[in-house]
Parts: sequence; C-alpha cells; structure tokens
Amino acid sequence: MPKGVPNKRHTGEFKQMVVETMMHEKLGYREVARQFEISGHEQIRKWERIYLLAMLDYLSRLHNVPICKNYNDIRRAKLEWPLYPSSVLPLCKAQPKTRSAVRDVFPNSIRHKWRSNMIRPAKPDDLARIAEIEVFNYRLKFYPIFQDDGFYFGELQVPAVAQRYADSLDHIRVYDDGVVKGFILVRSGEVKKLFVEPVLQGQGLGSKLLDYAIQHMGAKTLWALEQNTGAIRFYQRHGFHLTGEKRLEDGTSAYLVRMQK
Repeated sequence: MPKGVPNKRHTGEFKQMVVETMMHEKLGYREVARQFEISGHEQIRKWERIYLLAMLDYLSRLHNVPICKNYNDIRRAKLEWPLYPSSVLPLCKAQPKTRSAVRDVFPNSIRHKWRSNMIRPAKPDDLARIAEIEVFNYRLKFYPIFQDDGFYFGELQVPAVAQRYADSLDHIRVYDDGVVKGFILVRSGEVKKLFVEPVLQGQGLGSKLLDYAIQHMGAKTLWALEQNTGAIRFYQRHGFHLTGEKRLEDGTSAYLVRMQK
C-alpha cells in the first residue's frame, strides 16, 4: 500500500449490512463487492463466515447446545434467518476463538437484531409467563369495558390460565429474546389469542408475531371485540378486513366482529 494511504476499515454495522444484503438478494461475493465498492471479495467471504458463526454462537447459548464451526452446512441448508430450526443445530464444540472473532468483527449490532426477532414454539416452562401476559392484558384492556370484578380479579388468575393452556402448546408461538414478551395462539387458521406484555407494547412485537403466524401457521381469520377499535385497526394494517359477521361474546352484551385476510 502506498505510503500515507491509510488502510480502510469498515464498521461492524457496514459488514453486517453487506452480508445481509448478499443473503437477502442472493448475490455472489463479486457482485456484492462491486455493489458496495469493496476491493477484494475474499474479505466478504470472511465476513459471512463470522456472521454465520456469530449466529450459531448466539443460538447455541440460547438453546444450551454447543455450536459447530462448519458453516458450509448451514449455508447449504438455506435456513430462514433468524427463525432457526433447533433440530438442525449442530452438536459439536466451538473453538474458543469464535466469540472473540464475533466481538471484533460484529460488535453487538447482530446480536441485538437476533434478539429482536426470536419467535419459537412454546414450551411447558413458558406457561406461567404466557398466563401473566394474558392476565395483565385482560385486566387493562377489557375490565374497563365489562367491569366484572368477580371475573377479572377472582376467576382470572395466572395458575388457572396457565393450566388452561397446557394442552395448547403446539398451537402457540412466543416472542423470546431471553424473556418471553408476547405470544400468539392459532388453531385451524384462526388467531385465537395475540398478546404482548403491556409495558412493551408499541415496539412492533405484536406485528412480528402476527406476520409469523400468517406466513408459518396459516393465520387467515379471527374474531375481535367490536369496541376494541385499536385491535381492529392493527389487524387491518396487516391485511385483515371486516366481513360484516357478528356474534355476541359469551355471557355479555358485547359483540365480536369477524375479520378475514
């Protein structure tokens, strides 16, 4: 390199953007090098390797399974990042240098993004958290409408709700970035429940859960409380429309309206 010309260093955020663009647009190393004006495509190959190792590193610790350094197997599997099927997670040991390489090449930005997109099947250990989220939402959103002290502060208790969901885990997906922050329940294409922890609403978590359910669980219809106009607008933004069909909510004079995609 000529004297006085500094070695160009790219930020971790830039490297992440390059790798993700290459993956999402299905570009080759040379194509993406030309697009981002990077001299030498070999370094992009290196960035991709570290990116995939970083993904494995995070996911392996999340699921408590040792990671594998053979990233070629991951590429061939054409996994839909970041919805990583745990059954494919390689069962072999990581090299100690992997984590330091991750920190050096992709500082924190990747892991933050993964944590913001973790949706997985519910497990028995999630039942209490799922029940908490539902109870808090019911009391905040529906008690002001129905004013039923006996139900909302008597019958509606976390242990009872958790027990009710015990046989429905196959139909539930949770948003988990280290803590379960929301869940969706879908049966036969119908969204039965969709709740996010109240203090965490407004961050797009409900949208991610609903989009996932539409793409992967066949969600195409639901019933919403007619008075819950915020929820109706939310579903309309995701392509659902009112069908004109109504029915009474059990034991109340309030109507539910049917929505379909």
